[in-house]
Amino acid sequence: MATVRRLQAENTKSDRLMRIGILFPEVFRPSRDVDSKHVWNIACGLKRAGADVVLLTTCDPEVVSETDDSVRPARIACAACAPIPASNVPYFGAFLDAWRGRALEALLQRLHREEALDALLVYHQRYATYYRALRYCARHQISVYCNLVEWYPFRLRRLLRHQWLDQLLFRLLVVTASSGAIPIATAWKSFLDSHSVPYILIPALSDDVLRPTMKRHDRSCLILTYIGSLAQKDLPEVMVEGVRRARSSGVPVRLRIVGRHDRFATGKRLMRRVKLHQELGECVEFTGWVEQDELLRRLDDSDAFVLLRAADWGAVACFPTRVPELLLTSKPLILSGSGDFPLYFADRINAVLLGSGDQSDQLASAISFLHRDPISADRIGQAGAKTALADFSYRENGVKLLAFMSAHLRLLATVHAYTKL
Repeated sequence: MATVRRLQAENTKSDRLMRIGILFPEVFRPSRDVDSKHVWNIACGLKRAGADVVLLTTCDPEVVSETDDSVRPARIACAACAPIPASNVPYFGAFLDAWRGRALEALLQRLHREEALDALLVYHQRYATYYRALRYCARHQISVYCNLVEWYPFRLRRLLRHQWLDQLLFRLLVVTASSGAIPIATAWKSFLDSHSVPYILIPALSDDVLRPTMKRHDRSCLILTYIGSLAQKDLPEVMVEGVRRARSSGVPVRLRIVGRHDRFATGKRLMRRVKLHQELGECVEFTGWVEQDELLRRLDDSDAFVLLRAADWGAVACFPTRVPELLLTSKPLILSGSGDFPLYFADRINAVLLGSGDQSDQLASAISFLHRDPISADRIGQAGAKTALADFSYRENGVKLLAFMSAHLRLLATVHAYTKL
């Protein structure tokens, strides 16, 4: 904490605040979208650390009007283009991204003329969208930092929709030439080290506010909740099988799946399987996508949460941004032991970690443990909430991020001054 205070003092010593733009090429809905929420927390952290932050986005005007100016962590500037996700236009996504990129470039030029930006932080790996804005940054000596939250593996569908090539070009042409990177997981380190790109690890960020939730007094059935889109990396079949085995062993458990289950083929297959098997239908519930108020209610009446991850590169290179939100409920979280989870969590201390091997059996054992020992379950949940406040704090990580960016800008200024001599 003392180090954080010292860094914060250094960040506020300059004559003016460091001006940072955050480029987010999607509809900005922090109350509905996890990516928007992550960017919102980054902006909050930089703002509290002493930076002047402006968000450049294709934003829904209704979303902007919902947020009062006095509580915004950043000023929001909207590009004049249709906020349509590129994935909805399979064969013309590149043209749509280029069109969106022109609008964002014009917005960046206008903001830089009005008030010089010191740095630009880009979110999402989209070369077709960003290359115009990044050329403008290179011409006007605006430092560029890449927020890397996911590694996208090769998929034929991504190739046909130009996404795979787009993201590959972003990594090879933008990240390697950037002023620095902000990876969300340590799996990125080998790639960044090989290209001599400076970086700072910033994990998923929490709101720094414990979310009071009701403790369920009815322990006759353990409610286990999963929040997500049932992507393949979340091992949905393994998760359902673990719940089935726990129920077969006599543990009264019900799995609640919150989110869009029809977005990926894995979710659609799982939905059909649950409908065809009565045993699964009795212990698995699909709620579909829910509004924020309904989501909070679902968090309230849950006993525990589950989030499994495969051990492949695409899964370990990202850190689920919803983890801090679940931890702040002070309820136990069951996680796979892959990726960066062991860096922050210890088994049955602040989470329940599954080891290598058959995760279905391990998940069934974890469910049995939480149902059999509610005192330990509550203790794990409380410890998890403390971890969210300590390791995923948007305030402390925002101070570290601003110090990282400021140090790089000071180095560039020194080099520029010597080259003039």
